[in-house]
Amino acid sequence: MADAQRTPLVSFYVPVYNGAAYLREALDSISAQTFDDWECLLIDDCSTDGSPGILEDACRDARFRMVRQPTNLNVANASNLAIRLARGKYLARLDQDDLAEPTRLAEQAGFMESHPEVDVCGGALLYFGLQNGLVRLPADDGAIKANLLTGMNNIGNPASTVRTDFLREHSIVNDPRYPLSCDYGMWVDCTLAGARFANLPGVMTRYRTHEGQASVDMVALQVGVIHAKTRLLLTWFPDLSYAEVQAMEPLLRGNAAVFLDRESAARGVTALRKAMASPRASVSGEDRTAVEAYLAQRCAIWQGHLDEA
Repeated sequence: MADAQRTPLVSFYVPVYNGAAYLREALDSISAQTFDDWECLLIDDCSTDGSPGILEDACRDARFRMVRQPTNLNVANASNLAIRLARGKYLARLDQDDLAEPTRLAEQAGFMESHPEVDVCGGALLYFGLQNGLVRLPADDGAIKANLLTGMNNIGNPASTVRTDFLREHSIVNDPRYPLSCDYGMWVDCTLAGARFANLPGVMTRYRTHEGQASVDMVALQVGVIHAKTRLLLTWFPDLSYAEVQAMEPLLRGNAAVFLDRESAARGVTALRKAMASPRASVSGEDRTAVEAYLAQRCAIWQGHLDEA
């Protein structure tokens, strides 16, 4: 049984739902950390496969704590439970099918201890399985925040470590209405609450790609991203109305396939031009030069589509 009085420096948490295929490997990667001042919250979201048995076996190590949800409440609610229960100064996320690098906690906890101004720390991801490759993310706070406009290349959720008190003091949680994109929504909320971000250059997590991920509802994921990004745009571009932000947002989706009729695209370009015509200093610490460059790029691309039509 875990020591209820123990206060570790880091609380790992793993949301679990029917993850038996890869779960043991994920937990082994936590046990293999070179830094040992941690606990691990195992939030089982009413799994119906062999996951509970694997979790119970892991709890032979008193640093693991298992909490079993009575009903399936989704990953956002499971993550929020971890935020409430965590005893650590830092809260580190790992997904049930990924692997933490052995030095991850040592590097991230060490960095955050020596950089008290940083509230969220991520790092590089190494993809393996069906797809392979190294994903490096920008190190600088301003660049990370600027990349929130694309919804990509900001903070990798399964490689993230956050100051627990920052989340609690600002009442930041995962939005249970949008479980597939609740991580992006959290980074937006952290940004609007004044958080500072950093990504370490080394690989923090090995991100497994497998066939089970093909079933993700991309439409539902995008709905949550749009909801969070709209909040961000309204804050960063206060001269724009809600309707103008709605018109502009689809044009900022980067590599995502977006199909707009000519009238909607024209409204979006007009809103983009208005945003670029009112340059302002950074609102949330975002790199405004990078933000304006991205707006200009997207405006040129969509104006080109209009000219060709």
